[in-house]
Amino acid sequence: MKHMDPPDLDTMLAEHLLQAGVLVSHGQKDALLRHLHLVLETNKETNLTAIRNPEDALRLHTIDSIQALDSIPALTTALADIGSGQGYPAIPFGILRPKMKVTMIESNERKARFLQATVRSLGIGCRVEVLNCRAECVPPAILGTYDVVTARAVASLAALVELASPFLKQGGILVAMKGSPEAKELGAANNAAVHCGMSPGLHRSYILANGSEERTISIYRKVERPSITLPRRVGLAQKRPLK
Repeated sequence: MKHMDPPDLDTMLAEHLLQAGVLVSHGQKDALLRHLHLVLETNKETNLTAIRNPEDALRLHTIDSIQALDSIPALTTALADIGSGQGYPAIPFGILRPKMKVTMIESNERKARFLQATVRSLGIGCRVEVLNCRAECVPPAILGTYDVVTARAVASLAALVELASPFLKQGGILVAMKGSPEAKELGAANNAAVHCGMSPGLHRSYILANGSEERTISIYRKVERPSITLPRRVGLAQKRPLK
């Protein structure tokens, strides 16, 4: 039996899609809500998110992801998402950009199984894949093949710059979604970028819709070959950031 979402969620999502200037089909809007429903239902048995209220989850997960969509270039053909968790922002991006290949990288086996089941349920498994591994351990054949790497509330910016660089084509970008990073974190990321062949970060801050939470999107572009061999061993990006 098809799950029917409360009208307020449907209306809330439609309003924010309109505000963001994102045109969607009925099927895409339904898929966004079904993804949210799967997250909340699975969360009753296994911890995926601390946010349990449907309206809050729609705003803080789905709408938050959609607000970053305009940072993904229109001609992007391949996107990798590091630390995908519940599938935000990767699954909304995959739903709203139907010509784009999406690779979700999730090291937690329980979460990876959820992601695999979700893309099958949504009917997008033909172009949205899940790798159950650390970012440093992906198959070498896929490195250097992505236009965009995304990460949402995962690790420090310095670690993300290092982890993203091997995935990116020349000219590709890292789009990191954070809360409100401090100057120290931003400076450390720029230091790491020097070693990783990445440009200094460009940062855009905004207030999340219908709330007061501040969000920052940080973009780093791969401009040259790294000066060191990447990826380094598992965990070094987080434990021993480049300086």
